[in-house]
Amino acid sequence: MSSKSVYYGYEFTSFINSSNSPEEPEDHHQLKEHCFTCLLEAAA
Repeated sequence: MSSKSVYYGYEFTSFINSSNSPEEPEDHHQLKEHCFTCLLEAAA
């Protein structure tokens, strides 16, 4: 289940990042961590 959440989080973040700022890898990393945290909270 954890692997699935991480994969979904990555896909979701990639979609948002390519829509807003595809040339900011740092922002992408922050969005990825934020999305991962939200998924954990939602699953809890």
